[in-house]
Amino acid sequence: MKRIFLALCIVSLLASTAWAVDVKISALPAVTSVTPASDILPVVAAGATSKITVANFMKMGVVVYSADGALNVTADQANQGTFFINTYAGTLVMTLPAAGAGMAVCLRNGQNNSRILQVHSDGTDYLVLPATGVRNTAANHFAATASPTNQICLVAVDTTDWYITSTVGTWAAE
Repeated sequence: MKRIFLALCIVSLLASTAWAVDVKISALPAVTSVTPASDILPVVAAGATSKITVANFMKMGVVVYSADGALNVTADQANQGTFFINTYAGTLVMTLPAAGAGMAVCLRNGQNNSRILQVHSDGTDYLVLPATGVRNTAANHFAATASPTNQICLVAVDTTDWYITSTVGTWAAE
């Protein structure tokens, strides 16, 4: 009983955080055994059918980017849920791949790197703006003023919409 309560507390805590993303149950391995200290059991209508290990659930790729001003995020990076740290010494333009449900990316300026950040869709997808919940025009972008604290996180919910889930700094649709 204590294990079930603990699992429910962990799932509740993880579900309340801003970076939590729905995981497709069908893509998870079938439950054959349970390790209480490291397994989370998603509960679905028919009961617990699959498990996620805490180690895999909490893993997010991190890329320190300094190459040039054009960061083209790959579909693999977005599917992995990659967090990009910008150390480039100029305006950084991040272009997202074609949206696919469950993709997630974050971008942040590195330590003492006061740079303008811009986020562009692939030209056909939309960015759903955080202040209004409304889509911008396809091919428009979302940009931040130069500040070392700039950060943005986005999640794709379908094949056309990237939701801006959180921002730090001053951002505007352009």
